[in-house]
Amino acid sequence: MERQTAQLDSISVMIHSSQNPADLELKRDLMSKPEVITMSGVLGGTMRIFSESDIRILNDSWVYAQFDDGHIQGAAIFSYSRGQDGRITWKLLESRQF
Repeated sequence: MERQTAQLDSISVMIHSSQNPADLELKRDLMSKPEVITMSGVLGGTMRIFSESDIRILNDSWVYAQFDDGHIQGAAIFSYSRGQDGRITWKLLESRQF
């Protein structure tokens, strides 16, 4: 059982620490578009994704990201697609404040 847990932990680290150039491009593009986060900030704050480490690429269509405005936090799942010109289009699927 411990061996399986260690293997799963290793796989999780590999997935979450991916520094693939395409992954970095996706993360940076999402971070540059705070308007895709529809949740409003409080006390004058603006909801943003502040770090690439707050974003997890789930597959070739979905991304999970955590965001905050300095006062409250939230998380969302986004879908994305690339146009023929390489432009990335984002769509908010679900978000929650916590």
